[in-house]
Amino acid sequence: MTTQLFRGKTLTHTIVKNNILTIWKQTSNEDRVDWYGEAFNTCSNMVLDKKGVVQINEVHKAVGILSALSPQRRWNKNIELAEEFYRTGKTKHMPLLLDKAKQISESDGNIENICRILNGNKIVSFFLNIIGNDNRDQTVTIDRHALSIALGYKTNDEDYSITPNQYKFFAKCYTLAAEKKGVKPTLMQSATWVRYRKMS
Repeated sequence: MTTQLFRGKTLTHTIVKNNILTIWKQTSNEDRVDWYGEAFNTCSNMVLDKKGVVQINEVHKAVGILSALSPQRRWNKNIELAEEFYRTGKTKHMPLLLDKAKQISESDGNIENICRILNGNKIVSFFLNIIGNDNRDQTVTIDRHALSIALGYKTNDEDYSITPNQYKFFAKCYTLAAEKKGVKPTLMQSATWVRYRKMS
């Protein structure tokens, strides 16, 4: 799948990869931090018990809850909601997403079970990127900003309605851009995302 029809335009891996690399060239060392690693540490701190012990399955659940509640929320607000839900089992969000968070909180913390509950390309990728499970093909978080970077223009909420095949196409383009620069796809995505937000 080297081409993809999107909004009436035929895109190629090369065109989209170059759009991503255009933003990458503008990133600084400050942008190129291990953003997903820091997110993992945030979730680990969320589940510390009184003895300072962290159980990995509880971290997976916290990351799952964070991912479930991530749509349409800025990062700081996303953390706030996830922490509140992890502590109390309640917070304010869309009922469907709250139900996902509830199912995850009641789960055994198994990665496959959490992915099944999340059941969405973006939030599953977000979950896997944070826990560091990047072994799956094209596991890249494509949100509205990542899509804007890939397309080379600012999208709106209506534009962010992409099919599974389109999602895979854009994820592949981030992977190709990362290979070009010798970095992980998660770093290519997060660094360009951080730089784009500063530019917007």
